[in-house]
Amino acid sequence: MKKGSKHKPESIIKMKKIKKDFNKGRRLSEKTKIKLSLSKKGKPAHPNSGFRKGNKLGKNKKAWNKGLPKEKQPFYNKNHSKEAREKIKKSNTGLCQEKSHNWKGGISKIKELIRNMPEYFKWRSDVFQRDNWTCQTCHKKGVYLEAHHKIELNKIVKEYEIKTILDARRCILLWDLDNGVTLCYECHNLTKKRKKNAV
Repeated sequence: MKKGSKHKPESIIKMKKIKKDFNKGRRLSEKTKIKLSLSKKGKPAHPNSGFRKGNKLGKNKKAWNKGLPKEKQPFYNKNHSKEAREKIKKSNTGLCQEKSHNWKGGISKIKELIRNMPEYFKWRSDVFQRDNWTCQTCHKKGVYLEAHHKIELNKIVKEYEIKTILDARRCILLWDLDNGVTLCYECHNLTKKRKKNAV
């Protein structure tokens, strides 16, 4: 037959009959039956049949340590020493600044830290809600909005000498709603601070 050519429907029927007749009288020995059953153990019948949603292990698959006796399992009857427990407790207490192992000498600026605080997000959303999600200069709605400090953030940080997040939390003027205004991006660019940076 040439490549790409198909069998005639008559020849397909003949081939099916021959296959059935060949498998009819065929019987498997007990050894081959045992071999087949052993080879199929721990494997799903079809690649997708053994898998469920949210479960990477198949129905027939077992965890790597499930068949092992308890004594041979790697973490059976093993506990941390008291010293190790104390070290773990100290590492998980949330030590900040110089005490933290990740401290790199205050690389990030205090303004960035303030803008990533949960208190800042709450203040920002409160300002938006008070102003009914509209820009207070051009009165646009449904535009990207920004919360603007009337007294600039730089001035507040310098005046109140804010150096840490704890100092920022204590500062009342930072979280005062009267000090905030809702502005769209274009109007926020027209503020004095943005003009100085643009020049």
